[in-house]
Amino acid sequence: MIACALFLVAGLAIVDDYGVSADTGPQRAITLATFNYILHDDPILLRRAADHLYGIAFEAPLFLLTERLLGLEDLRHVYLA
Repeated sequence: MIACALFLVAGLAIVDDYGVSADTGPQRAITLATFNYILHDDPILLRRAADHLYGIAFEAPLFLLTERLLGLEDLRHVYLA
């Protein structure tokens, strides 16, 4: 338990030093296109992203949490979340 607590504190302390992977932006774009399709029945962006469609099972809850519930708008904060 102590080790887990120490790792949690260390992770929260160095969160600004984390890197962003190369697929973070495209995955976010795919998630936005999928939500746009689901909520507004607009397949245009989804067709453009279809060749890169990997699924949004992980990104969808993060998108809802960070951008909708927490209201984060700055991409830096969204990516770090």
